[in-house]
Amino acid sequence: MGVLVVAPNRPDLPNVTQEAAAVVNALGGRLLQGPVAEQDVRDAAAEGGFDGIWFATHAGLTPEGEVRVQLSSELLSEAAVVAYVAASGASWCFLNTCGSNVLGLRILDETPADVICTVSPNPDPTAMRTGVLFARQLALLGDPRAAYERSKPGGNRLYTYLDNYRRREMAAVNNNPAGNFVGYPASDRLQATMDDMRKDMAKVGADVEVLKSQTARIETRQQRMEDRLDEIERVLQPAPTWQTWAMLLFGLIACIGIVFLLMRAGG
Repeated sequence: MGVLVVAPNRPDLPNVTQEAAAVVNALGGRLLQGPVAEQDVRDAAAEGGFDGIWFATHAGLTPEGEVRVQLSSELLSEAAVVAYVAASGASWCFLNTCGSNVLGLRILDETPADVICTVSPNPDPTAMRTGVLFARQLALLGDPRAAYERSKPGGNRLYTYLDNYRRREMAAVNNNPAGNFVGYPASDRLQATMDDMRKDMAKVGADVEVLKSQTARIETRQQRMEDRLDEIERVLQPAPTWQTWAMLLFGLIACIGIVFLLMRAGG
């Protein structure tokens, strides 16, 4: 059935329109664009049968460390996004937003979908370029992971691919009613272990990003307190007394006298 693309129009993301059009042209599916409300996403996802689901918009962390995805005038919670990914039937999800790895891990934990997400702020032109390349490579190769490897930015520090190996495990179990993994290929077991390690590393990275965000907020508050203390000190600083002015005047007269004496001595 193609891809469910959620791409609300945002004045500060001028490239989203081009990205969304390229995705639908390459992969087919349904495009939610223009004013997009949560009801639109809910109704579309409820139809199911999608190969993938794509979010091209803003995302950001709340003070509690939860990701919110921006629609036109609403914010989707993590729980809502996870539910819509699951309902859509998608085998992969592309979160083409800023800093979406925390949400990506939750999708990985609660759905069978692979996730392409970001670990840091993602410039709009980079997001558009990566998204367009991914969609066209996926149409060519039919493999999301291979398409990702061909489309991620050079020197990539923005995107990560979270491989949901549970589909392979489920397939192995379905082919092995005894419920053990005798006959489960060693290469797949190794891949599953490596995926677990990648997942754990991604979780650590997500925790680090949350800590960085919290640290930045603490530093901002600390700076505000220091600025306030400086302001209070300036207000409380006593005004010069008459003794201070007298000492300054005496010093000025003394300086003038010394200059005068030096001039006479030189004459």
